Amino acid sequence: MGRHGLAMETEKTLIKLLSKVAVKRFMDKLTAELSKLDFDINHLSISKIAGKQDNALSKTLSEGEDPRLSSFLRYWYAISTISKKETGQETPILFEKLFDPEVKRILKMISDLGNPNPLFNEYKDTFKGWKVYVDLLAKQNAITQEEITAYNDFLSKLEK
Repeated sequence: MGRHGLAMETEKTLIKLLSKVAVKRFMDKLTAELSKLDFDINHLSISKIAGKQDNALSKTLSEGEDPRLSSFLRYWYAISTISKKETGQETPILFEKLFDPEVKRILKMISDLGNPNPLFNEYKDTFKGWKVYVDLLAKQNAITQEEITAYNDFLSKLEK
């Protein structure tokens, strides 16, 4: 049995799932911030400048992929390059804007899952609210049945 009354494997699977939810939320924030820019920037141009396939960023976003850090850094460089060319400003999006309160809360929960203190009643409503992300990631085949089961098991545990 794991530290939080769940099977150890369920806790590990839950951490994997929450990591995917955090990445999805983070990348959705990136997309939202890109759409606010006052110059034309698209996924194709970002992918090309990043030295990736033309549809690489679009695929990452639409399929709920967790980009490798090196890929994300290449995309970030491409965004900065396009911005510098268009506006003279190198970084049009503050990195901190991508870490909204929801992403921070997910990351805190992942951290808490790794610690022995059972603090999960404070997450009950938040965890229920993430169902939309779990459903979306499931629809995109970006999460496993095991991760879906772990989410539902944990949600059931919170309901008790």
